[in-house]
Amino acid sequence: MIIDIFLILVILASLSVLIKILVSKFPILSNIKIEHIHKEKEKNVKNKILEKRFLDGFNKSRVKKLLQNFFNTCCQKIVNKINYLEENYLEKYNKMVKEKPQEVEKRINLVFQEGEKKLEENNLQEAENKFMEVLSFDPRNPAAFKNLLKIYLSQKKYSLALKTAKHILKLNEQAIKWWENFKKRQEKIPEKLTNELVLSLIDVGYIYQEIDDCGQAIKYFEKAIKYNPNNPRILDLLIENSIILDKKDKAIGYLEKIKEINPENQKIAEWQKKIKNMPM
Repeated sequence: MIIDIFLILVILASLSVLIKILVSKFPILSNIKIEHIHKEKEKNVKNKILEKRFLDGFNKSRVKKLLQNFFNTCCQKIVNKINYLEENYLEKYNKMVKEKPQEVEKRINLVFQEGEKKLEENNLQEAENKFMEVLSFDPRNPAAFKNLLKIYLSQKKYSLALKTAKHILKLNEQAIKWWENFKKRQEKIPEKLTNELVLSLIDVGYIYQEIDDCGQAIKYFEKAIKYNPNNPRILDLLIENSIILDKKDKAIGYLEKIKEINPENQKIAEWQKKIKNMPM
């Protein structure tokens, strides 16, 4: 607060000095001959000339350079201080994790439960803060990211939701890659891992669909269907987006598939009608 007040005072003082310098350098303005211009236009023209001269003078003046140097120095000091505090915090945090892992785990569980409670109460801001705190202790906590995704989707903050969903997808892809490398493909990837991957692919596709980017949406749904070919939800999404994008052949293919696995689906007649009216 003290630093902010000091900076404001410096700015005001610098501006007053600058104005005095510039006014003394531009007496020619008072002699500009514009007698034949209407008074109102005369005032506007004079103001524009004064403004231009002022800005030109300021850009060329030493005061601007001094102010820039001053603020650059101050900003650099602040950045250095933040970096120092961050490094200090990380050092203490890493030490605590190594020396007292059980306490850290208890803290994570407690904060996570508090976040879930806030989420149930629809106190989304407090819930977000709690899950962010969990991630400060455990940056790869998938449950915390999933809850953040729920929050952003309910708030229709699709930009944040998309970033969060893509991060979850990245974590799931890394988990599968780790399994493949560790097991050297000798054992089948656990169904739980593939299910998590499929869900994250659907989430990313769904968000793209919500922001009317069906081209991107269908790419993620197509990736998801490769892992789970008989998933009716994915087929549903693929049919809908294929119709929107006028991809008739794909829409027909996915419709035939859903007829095989779920012939009682009530949307089949509606889809057939839409596909029939699609251009060739």
